[in-house]
Amino acid sequence: MGKRFIIATGGTGGHIFPALSLEEALRKEGHECLVIADKRFLNFKAKIPKILKYKIIPTGTLSRISGIFQVILGVYFAVFHIMVYRPQVIISFGGYPSFPTMAAAILLRKPLMIHEQNSVIGKAHRAVMRWADIISVPFDSVKGLEKADRNKVHVVGNPVDPLISDIGRKKYPKIKDKDDFNILILGGSQGAKVLSKIVPEAIKRMKPLIKSRLSIVQQCRDEDLECVKKVYSGIKVKAEASGFFLDIDKRIAKANLIICRAGASTVSELIASGRPSILIPISISNHNHQLLNAKILEGNKGGWIIEEKDFSAKKLSEKLTYLLSKPDVLSKASTNARSLFIDSNKNMLELIERYCAEHDL
Repeated sequence: MGKRFIIATGGTGGHIFPALSLEEALRKEGHECLVIADKRFLNFKAKIPKILKYKIIPTGTLSRISGIFQVILGVYFAVFHIMVYRPQVIISFGGYPSFPTMAAAILLRKPLMIHEQNSVIGKAHRAVMRWADIISVPFDSVKGLEKADRNKVHVVGNPVDPLISDIGRKKYPKIKDKDDFNILILGGSQGAKVLSKIVPEAIKRMKPLIKSRLSIVQQCRDEDLECVKKVYSGIKVKAEASGFFLDIDKRIAKANLIICRAGASTVSELIASGRPSILIPISISNHNHQLLNAKILEGNKGGWIIEEKDFSAKKLSEKLTYLLSKPDVLSKASTNARSLFIDSNKNMLELIERYCAEHDL
């Protein structure tokens, strides 16, 4: 018999897309889900299935008085939704918008599962970790876990869109001398100004013979689009730039190399798809978690890190020139990245269903 679940998520793509992936997996198994998020969730409406049930609640950060009021209001609404929907378990994907729903679950003594996606436990999850019934993590090296909570920890990977994990089941595309070399640049769901500035300039520095083979697809902020397009047009490189790609799975499948940030969702998609990458972790992430995420890939020789303080057009140009001349290195990196893949949707489903069975929910 199907169960009911509430999934709480933050307002960025890195929180939302894994949450939606698990929601779909639960729904396919005959369960019902309600997603609770803040208003930023609606920024991704084009990617939200019409069948999805969701509620938007107010929330904020605790660093401002107005934010504290919004959090209290968010808890009130979350309590109401939990009492009406009556879920067996509340599942959190982190981010500050998930805090009111987690707090409401604790107040109502509802089973709470938190899924941390990064290599470091986030602030929202750290605040409620002691009350969580299940703690799931992507890797066994996650930092910030308390000794007292270790018996609740399960390594499950990160949920990824099945269309992306299917890419990794196919062979990495061979790179022939005269074929296009496809580079995909991803700045995360909010874009990345530093990538919009540095990557086109790095391509501009490359030798004409190499540039003639390049095919660039770049996701960037809307305000950077015209500038990025102008640079590529000026150096006569095949390029497409957009603020958002609805068919990202097809873009990843075609890519020979991906240049990107190192958010948990992005790194998980690189692993699932088996795509070699150059990773530029954001330097201001919580406890430098993006660098730690990236080291998972680099440590397994599935990608290369350039820290933001060292990220320059010259350095990136040199790295690209080297990798374009070494197709075997890229192919091996693809294999190494994919070797880290864990079927998280399957693991989380089994974990959730086992918990419900053991507690007669």
